Amino acid sequence: EVLKKLKGFSPGIYYGSARLDDKEETYDMIASVGWNLHFDNPQRTIEVYIMHEFESDFYDSLLEINMTTFLRSEASFPSFDHLIKAMHCDVAIAQKILHEKAAAAAQ
Repeated sequence: EVLKKLKGFSPGIYYGSARLDDKEETYDMIASVGWNLHFDNPQRTIEVYIMHEFESDFYDSLLEINMTTFLRSEASFPSFDHLIKAMHCDVAIAQKILHEKAAAAAQ
């Protein structure tokens, strides 16, 4: 069902928000939509990185995401280290978006 809802999304990295179990609190997140080219994944997937430190895990929780901003296209990397560096850059870009939104809201 989730993959059907992703039909309109191009493969790539997205910024947005997530919430758990229909709670009101939302968390900033980055999502990767695509085939995980570095790992030669034959099936389209979505992976979500929530930019928040939780006190415990949330396995078996319902995760609702809202992808609002396209950050970059899906890419293949020459090594796992390059993939990790790209992920850190994605987080930095998302944090910059957050900072800009907060500054605009404060005006």
